[in-house]
Amino acid sequence: MKNKMTTFMLGLIIITGNACKKEESKDNSSPNGGGTSVAGFSCKIDGTAFTADSARINTYSGGFSIMAFKGGSTAFEINLKEPAVGKHSLAAGSNEAATYVTSSAYFVNTAGEVAITAFDATAKTGNGTFYFTGANGSDAKNFTEGAFNIK
Repeated sequence: MKNKMTTFMLGLIIITGNACKKEESKDNSSPNGGGTSVAGFSCKIDGTAFTADSARINTYSGGFSIMAFKGGSTAFEINLKEPAVGKHSLAAGSNEAATYVTSSAYFVNTAGEVAITAFDATAKTGNGTFYFTGANGSDAKNFTEGAFNIK
């Protein structure tokens, strides 16, 4: 629970900081294979398409995070212990987590998976897919068809 609260607080700090500064635009290939996407991060939230305005990868001792932002008030953060190519579980209570934060609510993973297909820690680039179910008390959201391609 402490890990999830830390993730939530970090998300709030990021949203606040993101609202105060302009993100550098990037012209990344669409994670879904066609056209271009500024953010390089998209998914469906309960069936509704979501595309981030910006996305990045942060590396740190003992792990890395994929972060995506939209409109200064919405953020995704996926934290993984190792940036290894392969599948990573987003099971409830694991050390790997996914969080979706808006200005009025946050949702923390209860189940799901991230599949990393490419990762370069030096260049802070990577791509892959994800899905998860996030909960906030008795409220839940499904995040499906997630993809990221961050360059």
